[in-house]
Amino acid sequence: MFKQKCDVLQSYRSFRALQFSYKLYLHTISYVKVMIL
Repeated sequence: MFKQKCDVLQSYRSFRALQFSYKLYLHTISYVKVMIL
């Protein structure tokens, strides 16, 4: 039970990190577009 909980927490953390990096990626792209235009 405890191990399962830890696995869920770990996957949740990695999911959040992925979401964060994706947002950062999008922001960077839009920023670059603005700089070019």
